[in-house]
Parts: sequence; C-alpha cells; structure tokens
Amino acid sequence: MAYETFIRPFFRCGSHWWSVFFGVLPVVVGVMAAYALEMRWRNPKPVGQPAVQGPKLVLPTCPLDLGTGVPGETLRARVPVHNLGNHPLVIESIKATCGGCSSLRLEKTVIEPGESVDLEIEAYLREERKEVRFQIRIQSNDPSLPIAAYEVYARVLPILEATPEEIWFGQLTAGGQRKEILIRWPDGRQINAPQDIEVSAVRGLVRVVEVRTVEQPMSALAISVEPEPDLEPGEFVDRLLIRPRGSSRELVVPVSGYIASRISVSPSELYLGVVTLGGTPMKRSVLVRRTDGDPLPAPTQVLTPNGVKVTELTQDHLCTQTRRFLVTIDPASVAPELDDHVVLDFGDLGQTRIHIVGVVRR
Repeated sequence: MAYETFIRPFFRCGSHWWSVFFGVLPVVVGVMAAYALEMRWRNPKPVGQPAVQGPKLVLPTCPLDLGTGVPGETLRARVPVHNLGNHPLVIESIKATCGGCSSLRLEKTVIEPGESVDLEIEAYLREERKEVRFQIRIQSNDPSLPIAAYEVYARVLPILEATPEEIWFGQLTAGGQRKEILIRWPDGRQINAPQDIEVSAVRGLVRVVEVRTVEQPMSALAISVEPEPDLEPGEFVDRLLIRPRGSSRELVVPVSGYIASRISVSPSELYLGVVTLGGTPMKRSVLVRRTDGDPLPAPTQVLTPNGVKVTELTQDHLCTQTRRFLVTIDPASVAPELDDHVVLDFGDLGQTRIHIVGVVRR
C-alpha cells in the first residue's frame, strides 16, 4: 500500500524529479564542503576530537606571508591564536626575533577553552634587502609547548633593479675593459632619462664611462663602467651606488676584479740546492714577458745581491714581448745564507722579482 501511495508516483513522474535531485545535490555538497573547510581553518581541532587536558595553544601551520612593500612601509596582518584545551590559556609574553622590526598586539592574554583570539602583527620595512624574515615566539602556560614559534616573512621591493646584480671583471692585464649593467624600475614603467640617475663608486676604484637609454628588449638605462687605469696589481673590490635623482633610496651593485701585473717572470724562484763555496759558477735562465701585448723594453735598473750577476740573452729587441736573462751565481762571493732577490726594474711598467735560495757549504 505504501509503495503504491508514495514510491510508485515518484517513479511515474519520469526524469523530472531525478533531474531536480541531481541538479541540487552538487550545490548542497559544495556549500557543506566550503563551510567545513572554513571551520577547519578557524578551529584546527577535528570534529569529534576529545578536548586536550589542560590549555593547548595552536597556531596556523603555514608561515605568514605579509606580501610586498618598500622600505619605510608598514605591513599589517592578523593571525588567529587558538586554545584547543579544556583549561584557560594564559599568554605570558610575545616577542619577535628581529628586535624593533615589528609590533605585536593580542586582544587579550587569557584565552578560554575553544576560543580564538587574533594576534595583530605590524612589520616595518627599514632596509634595502630582498626579504624580511623573522619569528614570533609566544610563551604560554601550555605544558606541551611552553614557547610556540611562528614564522613571518615579507618581500622588499627595491628602488631599482640591476641586470646583472653584480659586476665581475675577472682578471685584467690591460686597462680600458668595460662592463655594462641594465637598470630599470621594478614595476616596469618607463625609465627616466640618463640625467635623472646618480651613479657613484664608494671607493673610487671604478668610474662610469657612459649612461644611455635602452628601449629593447625593455625600457632601461645601460651604465658602462671600467676600472681606474692606475690600480695596483691584485684584487680590487668596490660598490656602485645608483639612485634616482632626489631620492634617498639607492641600489648597491658590488664590483670586483683582479689586476694582473703587466710583467711576468718564469720561473719566479731559483732553487740552487747545495752551493759549495769556491765551486764553479752556477747558471740559470729566466724568461720575462709583458702580458698586455705591447713590446717589453729593457730594464732601466737591475738590483742583485752579492755574488749574483744578470745578463740578457735576447738577440732581437724589436717588437718583442719577451726577454730572456741569464742569472749567474758565483759561489766564492755569495753570502753565507743565500736567500735573496734579483730585482728587474722596468720603469713605469713596474718591477719583477726573482727569488734565489740555496744552501752554502764551505
């Protein structure tokens, strides 16, 4: 009787009722799923989980992304602090690991069981760097987690962007080598004219040769720099400060390289071994080369220790980059302790040294 009265008419209606049923069902399921996810985020405790004995502090599992800002800007956000225990949660202290970079404020310090309170966070972007990252440490009466840590980070938008981010000249054997970097606004807007950008070197080891506008492949400024011509051989390190005219913010571009000596000698050390006093003279040859490709002139001065003589073996002095020298050691005249240098002075090109060492026996 019940079948004829209630069920059979439902099937007799054809597909109309079924279409309504299956049309409404996804909407209902979607709404319930969205509500369940919202409740799960606001209260991480799974449904049906028994209450934790004592207070229980729970924070969101994912770090807090404050977004992007510029130096001088303050970024703000709120983070829920949950008490999933069955006793009041007492917040004893809240501190940030970055010192004075942030301000933290909790609506109240006693959170009842099952309650959530928002922690207000303000982060101050003070420095020119790519990212600010710190931890918030919350001390409470939670016996299982006396100090809870929560990570917070934000990205700092630079005043300008440089490609590449640093300049490396490599090893230089001659002056006049240039390197170029492209400067553009981070937001992609039209770059200013060259005269609207100020560029300076902190230590004065490099100089700006040219600043010009480049339209392809993007609107940018091309800055060409080169080392100063009178740098001493060895490594040099400097920084370019680039700022829009009238702005207090600046972009820092590291610059480095290595200045090789324009004169090299091979070998740079002559080890004579045992030198017998009164023995026959000992002879060694060395090759001196100019590294920048220009002809190597004759040395203006040759300084030698006692008992050491230097003569040149090079026959053709025209347009040669190398010169060969013969070093002769007279055992009868050398010092008792043979550990000294021969100095070849090439004037403006600088000096090169040859280390001579040996053991003198009588």
